Amino acid sequence: MIRQNQGKINVIFVFFDAVIVILCVYLSPFVLNLLSTSNFYADRDTSSVLYMLMLAGFHMFCYHKFEFYKSHRVNRFFYEWKKISKACFSAFLVSQICVFIFFRSDIKYELTILSVIMNYCFLTVYKYTVRKILKFLRGKGYNIKYLVIVGKNQCTENFIKKIEQKSGLGYRIVGIFGDESFENIQFLGDTEKLDEYLKDAFIDEVIITIKDNAELLSQIIDICNYHGIKFTVILDIFSVFNDKFYVYEFDNILSVSAYNIPLENGLNYALKRVFDILFSIAVLIVCSPLMILVSFLVKVTSKGPVIYKQVRMGIGRKEFLMYKFRSMKTEKAESEPEYKMAEKNDSRCTPIGAFIRKYSIDELPQVLNVLKGDMSWVGPRPEIPYYVNQFQKKIPLYMVKHYIKPGITGWAQINGLRGNTSIEDRIKYDIFYIENWSFWFDIKIIFQTLYKGIFNKNAY
Repeated sequence: MIRQNQGKINVIFVFFDAVIVILCVYLSPFVLNLLSTSNFYADRDTSSVLYMLMLAGFHMFCYHKFEFYKSHRVNRFFYEWKKISKACFSAFLVSQICVFIFFRSDIKYELTILSVIMNYCFLTVYKYTVRKILKFLRGKGYNIKYLVIVGKNQCTENFIKKIEQKSGLGYRIVGIFGDESFENIQFLGDTEKLDEYLKDAFIDEVIITIKDNAELLSQIIDICNYHGIKFTVILDIFSVFNDKFYVYEFDNILSVSAYNIPLENGLNYALKRVFDILFSIAVLIVCSPLMILVSFLVKVTSKGPVIYKQVRMGIGRKEFLMYKFRSMKTEKAESEPEYKMAEKNDSRCTPIGAFIRKYSIDELPQVLNVLKGDMSWVGPRPEIPYYVNQFQKKIPLYMVKHYIKPGITGWAQINGLRGNTSIEDRIKYDIFYIENWSFWFDIKIIFQTLYKGIFNKNAY
């Protein structure tokens, strides 16, 4: 059975992972000799051997910490690749520090860097190849985990469908206790017979999908623990979530959320805030001549203030004043509604207003909003409270965008969703950004804003 052989399989994985690290360290001088005119010796003295063992040890420690040797059969390779990246980067940082302290005169930095890069590339290819081989073998009936289901709730049918559709995961359902409604799954009897069944059965895991019954759940868990059988509980509550959910530990109490929000992590929030401040200062310095020129043109071409202030809704549904260069006339027709979105060739635009709106120059004063902390450089665009109330009633999940600070630019905007475009699509992009935030994602959006966000056919 899998549970009996998993330890042996992991020993094999550990061995090959260590071999890859050592092999990359050993080969790096030869590769550098081919790529460089400098001579990188491949002699193996005591220092180089100690370094080789040290680097292998660092990597194996990081692999363990990033859970390389847990089963990843139900996860996509992207999930495993992120762990590979984090582990290799962590090992690289530690090894560079140790080389600087202990091997500065013996080991060249080029060798360290190349060996880590080679290891990262080889390891990624190796893990991907192993995953594909195991998936193929599981599809042929090897490396299988055998499951027994106990009970039926709203999640049971969906769980069974996923197991049947994805044979490459390597799961087989032996039967079900407590429900006879599945024609293609063997009925093993009432839940009371589970104890007797597990005495002699070779089962890898029990999947508990009973309806809300704390006493029965406790009894089934006690039986599984008594026989040393791993179990997983899938409760009815999970059926209310759509595609995904996240389980957190709240002071030893498990809680479930529909969203994963990286910016709730204090370090992530601080990193984003520091970047916002530094980048805003740089933009103010670089763009100050342009902002002075636009201020002058707005003032001399139409009556009214240079800066237009409008109430918008931000993080936690808090309202704030958002700043923009005024691009429209201050006069308003009596028949004109209180809130009217900008349109193409809008007659309300001033002579300079249409130009600065087209190229998003009117947004520059929002740098001050970022410095104040009302906004960020990247995030969902803030909306007028009047429209928020309208969209909240019509569009599911619209208010999720207020989990984080609004932004000057965003993932939806660089994908063409600005101006008179689908609000439903914008929310999908905003939620994707909220759940997948990273510092590099922000950098990517800012760079793409320069050629996708500014020069946009929907900007008017």
